[in-house]
Amino acid sequence: MLGSVPAQVWIRSYGAESSVHLHDFAQLVLPLEGAVSMDIGGREAVLSPGLAGFVDRATRHEQASRQANRVLVVDFDPACLGPDGAERLAARPGCARWAARPPA
Repeated sequence: MLGSVPAQVWIRSYGAESSVHLHDFAQLVLPLEGAVSMDIGGREAVLSPGLAGFVDRATRHEQASRQANRVLVVDFDPACLGPDGAERLAARPGCARWAARPPA
């Protein structure tokens, strides 16, 4: 739960084991290194640097990876996206291309 904080930002890594879960906030999932397989509401995508994923509030999802990875995860209230923002992002599991800075 985010409470009064508008967003929380995490650097995470995922292993080969995963469990389906959901939460009361939305997430942007932006891989920095490696690739992560995600199932977002029954739709599968492989995210890697340059391809972000969006998980809407209360959407069942899971993620796993069999390789080393680092992922930037932003937890936030989807209301900040405007009336149709979350719906548009949720239309595709790998939702947005973004410019990932290559590792130094």
